[in-house]
Amino acid sequence: MAKSDQNQTVGTVTRVEGTVTVASTDDKQIPLKAGQPVFLESQIKTGESGNILIKFIDGSKMALGPDRMGRVCDYYHPDAEKGGDALAGDPSIDLPPPAAGTPGTGNGSGQPGQGQGGTPGQSNGQCAPDDPTCQLPPPSAGNPGGGNGSSSIQEALRVLRIGRFGNVDAGYDTQGPTPAIAPLTFDTGAPLASGAAALTPIFTMGTDFSVDERAGTATFTIFRSGDLASAATVNYSTRDGTANTPSDYTSTSGTASFAPYQTSITVTVPIIDNAIYEGPETFSVVLSNPSVGSSIGDDGAQVATIFDDGTILDDDRSTLTMSPDFSVNEAAGTATFTVTRGGDTSQTVMVNYATGSASDTATAGSDYTAANGTLIFGPGQTSATIGIPILNDTVFEGAETLSLNLSSPSANARISDDGTQVATIWDDGTGGPPGTDDDRPTLSVNNITVTEGTDTHAVFTVSLSNPSVQNVVFTPALASGTATVGTDTGA
Repeated sequence: MAKSDQNQTVGTVTRVEGTVTVASTDDKQIPLKAGQPVFLESQIKTGESGNILIKFIDGSKMALGPDRMGRVCDYYHPDAEKGGDALAGDPSIDLPPPAAGTPGTGNGSGQPGQGQGGTPGQSNGQCAPDDPTCQLPPPSAGNPGGGNGSSSIQEALRVLRIGRFGNVDAGYDTQGPTPAIAPLTFDTGAPLASGAAALTPIFTMGTDFSVDERAGTATFTIFRSGDLASAATVNYSTRDGTANTPSDYTSTSGTASFAPYQTSITVTVPIIDNAIYEGPETFSVVLSNPSVGSSIGDDGAQVATIFDDGTILDDDRSTLTMSPDFSVNEAAGTATFTVTRGGDTSQTVMVNYATGSASDTATAGSDYTAANGTLIFGPGQTSATIGIPILNDTVFEGAETLSLNLSSPSANARISDDGTQVATIWDDGTGGPPGTDDDRPTLSVNNITVTEGTDTHAVFTVSLSNPSVQNVVFTPALASGTATVGTDTGA
């Protein structure tokens, strides 16, 4: 077996599709392209959609489909089957001819001879020297000699191919007299016969992608694989999807001209930015009319999705904003909350609302009537109000807060602030108009009569005009009338 030489060229890459790499001497994966040489001991790996075809210097071919790994090694030897080595033909090797067989040994038996006395002789496979009537059959042929080489083997190619499940997929191809070697298969799974025609260049588009409406342009990529040795061209043009030209993008078309060994060309399409919410919209660049000898792979199209809903940056949805917090008098009867709409107002939008939050000091049922529902803005409408009933009573409660909260806007709208507006309910005479309710209690002291010399104390009663949830604190004081404080009283 010849000594491995990683600098020895054994073939050329004639076609590459998808991701195909070769391991470098420091175990890095280097992309392979059509037209590059393949060296002895090359370890080649294909990705999920990768395919490669290599033509060796003896004219035979090696193919690897997706998720495979192959290694180009020495010439084929039957013993390699046992160890799982991967081998490739090395036409520089001259193997010795088969060894000659060993001579055969006689095993015949003689016919009975006629003795001089007429007595039959007994043959034991030998004739007496003086018996001319004894005849033995010729010696049988010897066993064939064991050959230790065959010059036809040097033409064989073998590649160990490991699939995604780790199983060995035998891969043989041959150019020459070596018999009984299975054909290789390429991406379609069909046999690839020896001496197959060179593969043609194939044009494909890149993967679909998303782009922000504010980006200004969408960049598409045309790829070329296969035989890259010659220049080639392919036409391209934009095609409407849910996006339309000229309102969403500028129609673009042309011819992509690839120089020899050039593998990609980009196509830039202008995008129209506007303030109208349209939601995700799509358009494509499609290929057509490849140059002679080339073809278009897959569907020859790449789709761009334009976003204007804040998914990337640009956001043309309507904005919903709550007005600033405000005060209201308890006697007003209603607390009116206002939602303002901005941005694109050309469509109908909706948003849910509900009263109450954990931080509120007003209580539903005693201070206001709880409410929830859906607020609807028609096209062109920029503001809407929600009235929440307030419950008036005679109990002094002081300032109490009530909030209204927005949630779950329709897809074409967004809440631009925290979506909450707070109303402070007053019952101290402020907060209006409307309403001048003042539930602050007033204090009064009753008049009493005492008899001097008989009654030792004068007891006054202090009363509140109405209840209060807060403590009422006052400081009593005596004032002189016809009686003099200090002279007629003990204090």
